[in-house]
Amino acid sequence: IAVHGVVPGAGAQSKRLLAAVWAVYVVGAIAATALLAAVPAAALIAPVLAVVAVAVTAGRHDWAADAARP
Repeated sequence: IAVHGVVPGAGAQSKRLLAAVWAVYVVGAIAATALLAAVPAAALIAPVLAVVAVAVTAGRHDWAADAARP
């Protein structure tokens, strides 16, 4: 049974990863709130740019992996 996303006997690395994910959620929520208060129009632009950045990074990683295969 998993408790808060960590299975019993999970290693320290799994717990650190889960803590890092939650930290990113909190920092992202705070940043989004501050951005929305400062520049309301950016509330739509910032998430789109973040998704594009992730998609480009994932695509480049995938292309590099494909190029490395014989």
